[in-house]
Amino acid sequence: MFVARNAKAATRRVAALRLQCQSRHWQHYQRFGGPQRRPDLSDIVRSPRFYYYCGAAGVGGGVFYTANLETVPVTGRRRFNVVSEESEKASADQLYRQLLQQYGNAILSRRDPRTRMVERVLDRLIPATGLTSQSWEVHVIEDPGQANAFVIPGGKVFVFTGILKYCKDETGVAAVLGHEIAHTVARHSAESTSRMVALMALYYVAAVFIQGSDILGRFIIDYGFQKPGSRKQEVRSA
Repeated sequence: MFVARNAKAATRRVAALRLQCQSRHWQHYQRFGGPQRRPDLSDIVRSPRFYYYCGAAGVGGGVFYTANLETVPVTGRRRFNVVSEESEKASADQLYRQLLQQYGNAILSRRDPRTRMVERVLDRLIPATGLTSQSWEVHVIEDPGQANAFVIPGGKVFVFTGILKYCKDETGVAAVLGHEIAHTVARHSAESTSRMVALMALYYVAAVFIQGSDILGRFIIDYGFQKPGSRKQEVRSA
């Protein structure tokens, strides 16, 4: 009888202990197994590793930035650039093919008086560019409503007929082409791409660590790249 009572008591204690363990396990699962809150900036700053990460990123970023500084032709300005001339040329060749495909039917013949005028102006400008080794080509596009002209790396010149009425004569065309060629000489397309690479790196960091990173990313791209960068380049090419 005594043994039976002890056995029953022991059985009840084991059952109670098992139930207690299961309850603790369930509470633990509820605490850590449910949806996790994404850490915000305050959580990250309080982390003891935050400042180590910042220091490492700062040192690494500084070394990378310094190693990719170069001097801009003509102005002597120092700038950050990670795009090689080979990469820039490859991108320009691809863009050139796309433009020919897009505007092929609207490109005027080389015998057209407007094309011949632009070629005469370009022949006078090329010796002053330092880019005489490039394969310069002129493409005048019939589009009276488009007042635009640009030069892509590699010496490919595109002029829309809509801008010729504002240029009036060869002097005006020379002013427009000189400005556009200056962008090529200074390799502004490579500089813009390099700035974009740096800003996208900041955006991805924000996307990982900070809530609301989409808004921050748009702010970085808009105010860090498009607005001030393009304005400064236009002034320097004037």
